[in-house]
Amino acid sequence: MVSISRFVPSLTAPTIETTLALANLNFDFSLVKLEAPKEFLGLGNSLSRHRRESAEIGPTHITARKLGALFAQVVPSTPKLEEAYGKRVSEIAGSSDINPQGLRSDGIFADYIGADGTSIWAAATSGSPAISVHLLACMLARVWSAPEAISIWSELVAERKRALGTVNHAEPLGYGDLLASHVQISREQLAEWDNSARAWLRRADQAKKIEQTQVKLILDNITVCVNAKPTTYASTIDAWRSALVGMERLVKGESQNANDGGFLLALSSWHLYPDIAAFGDKFISQHDNIFPKGVILTIGLESSPMQGKRGVYWSLPLAHMKYYGDPVQAHATLSEAATRVTIDEFGVLVLGTIIAGWGAGGRNSMEAARMIITLHKAVQGQRYPKWLDIVASAASMLVDAKDVERTVLLKLINLARRRGSNFLCDPNSNPQPLFSLMQFEVFLPLLMDDEDRIDMLRKYAPTFFPEARADEVIIRYRFKGFLNQQQRQEEEEGGEGEKEDALAANDKSEEVPTITVSSSSSGRVRTETVVTHYATAMPLAERCGQVHQKAHHRWVDERLQGNVFSNSHVNTMESQSNKSKAITLLDMSDHQWQVQSDGFSAALRERQQEPAGWPESSERTFLDDNGDDSTTKTLTYHHFVGDPNSASLFVISDLYEAYKQASSAPLWARKPNLPKKSLRFDDIRETLERGRVDRKKLAQHLYPAKNNYQLDSEKSQRAKSYDDYFTSLNAVAEAHEVYNALGKGATINPNIISQKLYDAHWVKAMSVWKSVHASREYQFACISYFDTGTVNLPPSKFENVMALSSGDSLYISAPLLCDPSDKVAASSIRHMIGNVGKHGLLLLVPPPVPQVMTPELDNWRSIDHPVFEGRLEDTFRGTSLHLSFTDWSAPIDLGRGHRDAEAYVVESVVSVNDNGRWIADLDVLDSLKNGCGQFDHKFFFKSGCAHTPSSTATATATATTQTATLGDIVDKEISCITNWDEFLERPDTPSVAMTHNNWLARLSIAVLAIRRGDRVFVNDRFCIQCLEDLEAFDPALPAKVLFVV
Repeated sequence: MVSISRFVPSLTAPTIETTLALANLNFDFSLVKLEAPKEFLGLGNSLSRHRRESAEIGPTHITARKLGALFAQVVPSTPKLEEAYGKRVSEIAGSSDINPQGLRSDGIFADYIGADGTSIWAAATSGSPAISVHLLACMLARVWSAPEAISIWSELVAERKRALGTVNHAEPLGYGDLLASHVQISREQLAEWDNSARAWLRRADQAKKIEQTQVKLILDNITVCVNAKPTTYASTIDAWRSALVGMERLVKGESQNANDGGFLLALSSWHLYPDIAAFGDKFISQHDNIFPKGVILTIGLESSPMQGKRGVYWSLPLAHMKYYGDPVQAHATLSEAATRVTIDEFGVLVLGTIIAGWGAGGRNSMEAARMIITLHKAVQGQRYPKWLDIVASAASMLVDAKDVERTVLLKLINLARRRGSNFLCDPNSNPQPLFSLMQFEVFLPLLMDDEDRIDMLRKYAPTFFPEARADEVIIRYRFKGFLNQQQRQEEEEGGEGEKEDALAANDKSEEVPTITVSSSSSGRVRTETVVTHYATAMPLAERCGQVHQKAHHRWVDERLQGNVFSNSHVNTMESQSNKSKAITLLDMSDHQWQVQSDGFSAALRERQQEPAGWPESSERTFLDDNGDDSTTKTLTYHHFVGDPNSASLFVISDLYEAYKQASSAPLWARKPNLPKKSLRFDDIRETLERGRVDRKKLAQHLYPAKNNYQLDSEKSQRAKSYDDYFTSLNAVAEAHEVYNALGKGATINPNIISQKLYDAHWVKAMSVWKSVHASREYQFACISYFDTGTVNLPPSKFENVMALSSGDSLYISAPLLCDPSDKVAASSIRHMIGNVGKHGLLLLVPPPVPQVMTPELDNWRSIDHPVFEGRLEDTFRGTSLHLSFTDWSAPIDLGRGHRDAEAYVVESVVSVNDNGRWIADLDVLDSLKNGCGQFDHKFFFKSGCAHTPSSTATATATATTQTATLGDIVDKEISCITNWDEFLERPDTPSVAMTHNNWLARLSIAVLAIRRGDRVFVNDRFCIQCLEDLEAFDPALPAKVLFVV
């Protein structure tokens, strides 16, 4: 490494001396390290040792130097911008929440913890052009996916090298340019360059969440193209230069007008926030002291509501995207770029996909959210699906949010509406709105009693048939009751009983229809407690003196008289305004309850009468059997809406056919405002709020039983879609649990909403009854799917995976970070901020056969195996664990035909070192998985101990030791293992590894001992009883016992 303080010009100045010097030294200019500007020192000092080495002398530094040299003559000089950017990145990196430092407790990942500022520090130590190249990387990472951005970089490098290699005699080529034209930058290097910038954006966005949100809201309300250049190279270079020049002027104190999309893209990518005057009437003060007071960025490009695109958008032909074929015409929009969301915000996206399928009922997001909240409250105290908690919580977030927060959440709802139509199921066969509760046949059975059902049907009957007469629309409902003993006995004896209509003698019966019902059933159905009743859906005209009033009527089974119905109950079942008796008793002995969903027939006696006091045309009223001038007719009623098993609305043939014809007419000929056969949102919510819905039935309805939701179709495809819908919602609940366990730092790619969740491999492998938490493989598959938004891998791909690295996140199997005696589930996963410095989703797997050091003969001097005397201490303080990578990695084919894989399996080595000396490589998960508590198992391993400690002790605890429970160990010949040489050449007696309170050493020794076949006890004390239990089982086993204490 050559350290040069201010000797930048010599690398590019076309002098003979420079040329000869470089030629004679066979000089690789990419290895030159420059002094970083002081503004970047805060960032540099915050990087882990591994990241700093990569940025200063490693592969990232080489990439920065090469890219800086390649584009040095393209970018303008921007000293003020570099100074401002250095201050900002150092400020962000100084936050412990955004950039945590690796600790000993982070184990093998300590060097990889924290924000990935590697590319920034590499650029800062490579010169001004490299800093500008990093800023371009942020712009591309902001709006393009990783495969797209890498393709753009590949094309930029190729085109720039081609331009430098073209001889122009009018403009002689300088030596620096000539040297740059021959640099080799692999696609892998470009991918890691992009990955570092992409990971930095995530952390910086989190640090500046408020400011970033404000900028995003402004940019979402404009429509502007980055530029209209025809080629990828020309378009990118133009956007880059305009952004650098515009931001440099702002930082220098010159107010600017934002006239192109490149400048606005930089505004969202570099975390510099000038005051903004937007659309002529809005002023947003960001209070960013990076900019001089009074400097304003003016944005006057507010989009028209008629424009299809919104936000800053960019279209490029990507010639380097695929191996074969024409350039891929790619489109990206800043407003829909992958800004990460939390698990709670993901719940809002799910809420958006749900209400998007509700049609008109879901168009008002706020009202739909309130409906979800009401529904959630209505099932409290019952067993209901977990996904309802999630969407109800999201709905509450939306309803309770104010101002900017509500605006952001509504944008998430709208994103889900636009992009989430496939997320839960096939959009062409969505369940009916509001989980089918808007269907009469679903909602009516859930109501508390018959009166609620009748009231609901009566409420809607005039809507469907405003001109119908009372005898043309009838309610048939199912009633549960007990027949009186005499009638029950008559039926059992075969007696028919008298068949007559029962009416009070003084009733004004001319206004009550007399109905004789004929059953279409071929045989008698004997149901003891369930009978059929009828009621008017439209009110009858009733005369009281000279005044006509409206009143309802019922026809009930006379066998219930004197049992269920008291006189007071009869009179209160209908409106108190009825002046006649509200109930007519019918002989139903031949018509006990028999479900006939299509209809029934009724014989009616009627006469024409001119009602007194009514100026309208005459209307028909009905008489009883004693009427003098009555006639009889038979009407056929058809089922219209409702549930035949509880309550339904029946109408005469004329009305039924008229509605059927009107509803099936072409759209252009359909009657306007034809009422649909569905309940209104407000009526459902009001019924729920009044508590008139059976909580238990409602909760059962919301469980994923597809038969509950396919009421309007028996097609298998539609039934499958219902199944997909609720399977997806259950998968959402599982994913929510996984991410809640990971903690607040884990985020989700919102582009996941455009995927088909029900087609995800981990979802297909999941059942309603088996939680995803039961398996580490399932959890890794779930996490990789949500973290990337695209990578859909089966759980079997994660069988040997110990950790994932993606973006700014590490997802690590918890046993790698814990003492082996800790009670941690083998499937538990922990999230940490950081990455391993490689691009894409990385599945870290151990080598198939980890290596262990062969004991050397010269080590005999350090092997004593002293007698264990009961004192616990740590003699393995020099033990450390390290993570490294072999040269083996395998891309995972996702079937998209891209040159750049999105996921890789990477062979990763966990090494044990003793004061820098390599001891062994570990496969922690495999050893712990093989460990078994059965004494004679090949890999015996027991964590913890239930035995009671003895009250006697042979030593007194000090600052560095702890008293062990000894019992009588004199005759046990127990040895101590005090160093790694003693462990590798273990004694033939029971032994104790002196690793007290050193979890790294305890984990290392336990894993290696299990693999070796030792009888391994891991505890915080020595237990003589455990040893004696093992000895009692097999006297030969104690020779292999190792206590890790």
